[in-house]
Amino acid sequence: MSAKVKLISFISAFVLVLGIMIIGVLSAEQVKVNIGGSVSFNATNVYAKVSGNISGAQTGNKIFSTLTYSAEETTGDESDWTNLALEFTETPDPIEITITVENRSTQRTLTVNLENTLKGEGLDIAVTRDNGSYTSAANVELPVSTGDGSSTTTFTLTLTVANPNEDLTDVSFGYILNMYDESVAPAPPTSASSFTFSYIDANHTHTASITKFVGRETEVVIPSTVEYGGTTYTVTRIFDGSYSAAGAFYDSNITSVVIPDTVTSIGNYAFSSCYSLASVNFGNNSHLTIIGEHAFDSCISLTSITIPERVTSIGDWTFNNCRSLTSITIPSSVTSIGELAFQNCLSLTSITIPERVTSIGDQSFVNCDSLTTIEVDSANTTYSSEDGVLFNKDKTILIRYPEGNTRTSYIIPSSVTSIGDYAFWGCSSLTSITILEGVTSIGDWAFQSCRSLTSITIPEGVTSIGPHAFPGCRSLTSITIPSSVKSIGYQAFDDCYALAEVYNYSNLTITAGSSSNGYLGQYAKVVYNASDLIEEKPETRITVVDNVQYYDYGDDFIALAPISGNVTEATLDNRTTEINQYAFYYCSRLATIRINATTPPRLGANAIPDNVANIYVPEGSVDAYKAASGWSSYASKISSI
Repeated sequence: MSAKVKLISFISAFVLVLGIMIIGVLSAEQVKVNIGGSVSFNATNVYAKVSGNISGAQTGNKIFSTLTYSAEETTGDESDWTNLALEFTETPDPIEITITVENRSTQRTLTVNLENTLKGEGLDIAVTRDNGSYTSAANVELPVSTGDGSSTTTFTLTLTVANPNEDLTDVSFGYILNMYDESVAPAPPTSASSFTFSYIDANHTHTASITKFVGRETEVVIPSTVEYGGTTYTVTRIFDGSYSAAGAFYDSNITSVVIPDTVTSIGNYAFSSCYSLASVNFGNNSHLTIIGEHAFDSCISLTSITIPERVTSIGDWTFNNCRSLTSITIPSSVTSIGELAFQNCLSLTSITIPERVTSIGDQSFVNCDSLTTIEVDSANTTYSSEDGVLFNKDKTILIRYPEGNTRTSYIIPSSVTSIGDYAFWGCSSLTSITILEGVTSIGDWAFQSCRSLTSITIPEGVTSIGPHAFPGCRSLTSITIPSSVKSIGYQAFDDCYALAEVYNYSNLTITAGSSSNGYLGQYAKVVYNASDLIEEKPETRITVVDNVQYYDYGDDFIALAPISGNVTEATLDNRTTEINQYAFYYCSRLATIRINATTPPRLGANAIPDNVANIYVPEGSVDAYKAASGWSSYASKISSI
């Protein structure tokens, strides 16, 4: 059933009720006008604005050569507008009223028309649409908006009221603008034959669950009731699936779905792997309370979703791999967010944790490459945020740093005593992190794949470094382990190929080339244990030249890694004797390497990625490079500088 909205205009902003009343002519040179009205807006997903210009007007002692007024409405709330009494010191120029309407709905076409009820005897009223002709009462359809509602079609009318005749003493002017937020009847529910149901009769109620969608429709409207055996059943649930048993809509070709108010539960895997599903709409009075695990897992076309107000929990993996999801509204009713709930939401830029959330599962926001801020409602008693970073309420635990944030350095607040599991996972922009004294533990996977991290300070007081704490930190060249550290977890420093120097003040024994104690010494060129550090700490042999990190030791000048994995071109110093294993392997944008050394450096395994197109070497050294061990496979790419 379509909703009809009437705008009765008295001239003033976006006004669904507007009007101009010219109440008298004081003389041939003076006219008095009252402008005022109120707003009563009921259409959904529509934006409207009214503006106008009047010349030669005054209010009280204020005189305006041109008075411009405007107002707008987007909320649908009723609003009152203050009446404006104007006197014209001379015969006024034409009064122009411009009405703009935009359809922001992504589901419904909007019909707009100006009724043939223009009033104003003796007034010359002209109406144009987009500077062209318009006939009163003509319907104009505004198509649905695309994407997130930001792409709209505009309907603009301009009403021009010419100068009133001198002999008019009491004239009123008004118009009515009709807006239908559904120009056609809502799509009928999809045929019941497109679903299989299970039926429940209990406590004098008759409810049904959708167990499987078997239709061929792409735009689906779930029915609120279904007839079975002469009884009407209310559809309250979209049935569960599991890892081995598909959910109700699993892997279907649907592009949109309308879920009726009657549905209270969306089961596990219900819409999992619906790769074409771009739109999910809930009824205005939705009774939905539960969204199950994996419910929208891998809905890769879904760009936005507003969760109904009564939902209390978002299950594990619910929106995992919804990689086109740019925005999501979590209602104040939600109390828990499951593990990996938003993992791999690559386009999600920000998220707000509402007041009642008391539980956020591990890895909820892992691999959200574009996530720049996580904000928490200030009234939340369990969590807090600062500078877009998620903490527990008293900020003693750093829970999640948003990996899409572009800061290159970060100092962890002094209140923090524990860096949580997965806290900095994938934060590829960070090159430096400072941990202040007071922190006692670094959680599992805390700095996984911080591939640009070249420097980190681990303070005295840290007692444990969790399993997989730093794997994939491929630009980390030097690290100091304080005496307080008692344990280093499994593979804590795995794949840290550039980690050349280890300064170990703890009682743990670190051996160069060994995988013990979390691979800390696996790739090291030199390890100093506590017994070696009785006197002054040796000076670091790590140096940076032209944004490339080197290990400078005796006759060796080894290129370890660039200071950023996002480099497109790299230049190696003429002292370079070796290019470390995996030195540039993970630089996916690297196209050119320039090497100034005349003698071909030793080439470590997987040092240069396939995406490198050109390797320039000193003139006269091309043949030597092509003949050197390990370089022959790059012969076609090698040429003179």
